[in-house]
Amino acid sequence: MLSTLTAEQKETDGQIQAFLGEVRYAQYKDYQQTLGERMQLNQFKVQTASDPNPLTDMQAEQLLAIMREEKQDVAAATGQPLPGLGQDRTGAQAFLSEEQMEKLLESQGSVSHAGD
Repeated sequence: MLSTLTAEQKETDGQIQAFLGEVRYAQYKDYQQTLGERMQLNQFKVQTASDPNPLTDMQAEQLLAIMREEKQDVAAATGQPLPGLGQDRTGAQAFLSEEQMEKLLESQGSVSHAGD
């Protein structure tokens, strides 16, 4: 069943890429990969909207870039891409393995200690 879902996802991605073209498809994939971060930023913008200095669109884009970079750093530290939209389920299952979770916890520990 997993291989069928993966094959269907690849076929759908191919159709979307053919429809959008290379450049717009890359934008689409970037948007998909940062959807969780964008949702978090939108929630933060709503929470700070009534503050004297609400989050601006430029600040939100800068924060998104930082969040994307940190996500990539964690993925590099663990050797696995972080689960998210557009990732096949086998990648997510590999990420959730006990060994990968240990690597993630170690990398988070080293990041938090680096700031001390």
